[in-house]
Amino acid sequence: MTVPDPILIDVPTRLACARLQLRCPQPGDGAAVHAAVLASLSDLRAWPAALPWARQAPSVTVSERWCRLAQAEFILRQQLSWLILSADGATVLGACGLHQPDWDHGTASLGYWVHRAHQRRGYASEAVGRVCELAFDTLGMQRLSICCDVQNLASARVAERAGFIHEARLRHSHRDPGGLAHDTLLYARIAP
Repeated sequence: MTVPDPILIDVPTRLACARLQLRCPQPGDGAAVHAAVLASLSDLRAWPAALPWARQAPSVTVSERWCRLAQAEFILRQQLSWLILSADGATVLGACGLHQPDWDHGTASLGYWVHRAHQRRGYASEAVGRVCELAFDTLGMQRLSICCDVQNLASARVAERAGFIHEARLRHSHRDPGGLAHDTLLYARIAP
């Protein structure tokens, strides 16, 4: 099977969900992303292996740079990131994306985070479900994976609700900032 040049694959920059919008970051989103990350930083820092970018509080400039880089990587099909936005598009609720896509083999990892003030409302599950639908039905992906710290029960529940199967526990796969070894849970979902 011949795989098309990834840059020529049409990937929507906007995805509609029942209660949310997903949109590729763009120039000018930095201040809103910065505010969402700062409000959630203590929660995000708990998972340094999955979210290494949250180890230090970013500046507005760093957040704006991430938005512009995310858009460039999206265009190049190197990473596919979407902001999770409220239904009216006015509030950044988090982010979700397909990372390290291997277009030849149809695989990618899926990552997500939700603003601390908007957690426990099913937004991550809704966003992950929509991205999985796009990945399998439109992009022809064959396998998606989610990794989370063994103690990140909320993230594990999101994976399970989205139909991912627990495949492995990677023992002592990473260390927290204090040097304590942690395990990682690996979940995967294959194309229907």
